Amino acid sequence: RSSPPPSSGTRRATVLLLAGTTPCLSPPSSPVGNKEGEPPDPSSGLQQRIVIIQRDEKGYGFTVSGDNPVFVASVKPEGAAARAGVQNGDRILKVNGTLVTNRNHLDVVKLIKSGS
Repeated sequence: RSSPPPSSGTRRATVLLLAGTTPCLSPPSSPVGNKEGEPPDPSSGLQQRIVIIQRDEKGYGFTVSGDNPVFVASVKPEGAAARAGVQNGDRILKVNGTLVTNRNHLDVVKLIKSGS
């Protein structure tokens, strides 16, 4: 049985801001601050949520695909991402506070793996 690294007694975690079609518990509301003439929000019509994925011994438990935007391609059943509420098809908007809507696949993967 191995012991945790001396620098940290906690497991690594990654914080994601996702946009997906997860049904929200509250009734839909109109967008705030979207005035006529402004470009539509790229995640318009999608439910945004923040998830914290606690990496376990098997990793984060999901794969990503695409560029600008990067989205969740698959979620391992009963993996860390599934426990956090990540779903197939979710768009990744932010990773650990960094906006990634205009980042490529490799940049997003690096940010996820860098977990805090």
